[in-house]
Amino acid sequence: MIWIGASWLFQDILQAFLTQNILAPEYFLLFLLYRTLSQEGSGKSSIWIAFIGGILWDLRWTGLVGMSSGLYIVAVLILNWIWHLFPGTGKTPLLLALLVWFGALNIYLARVFVWDIPVFPFYTGFLVQQLCLLPAVIIIYVYYSWKVASQNG
Repeated sequence: MIWIGASWLFQDILQAFLTQNILAPEYFLLFLLYRTLSQEGSGKSSIWIAFIGGILWDLRWTGLVGMSSGLYIVAVLILNWIWHLFPGTGKTPLLLALLVWFGALNIYLARVFVWDIPVFPFYTGFLVQQLCLLPAVIIIYVYYSWKVASQNG
């Protein structure tokens, strides 16, 4: 739980130092999705955390109150549903990492669509954001691999 709060603060600090054309990487959502997908029974609390984190983000940055919380909640619900479509043997670390990355990617694309960002800043911001997300997704992959390996003996 503390990692989710720390990731929100880190994302907030990062957004303060980035230019207006580059959106901060969705570290908050990454760690929230990891928590939701890796821990059974955390879906209801994850929805509330997504709501609160999104509202705080909107009040701090976007001015469009409810947009981020709505996007976060939709991402948590859809990816949790997709995750539970797979059998236990199919829930691999690679699948988890791809779903987490896909959730953050969709949030970025939804924000670009809402704010109508021009083409050049879109590509620049997209590349910067994805390059910043890649190490976090790799860490999530490695940590979940280690966690699964240690549980299986």
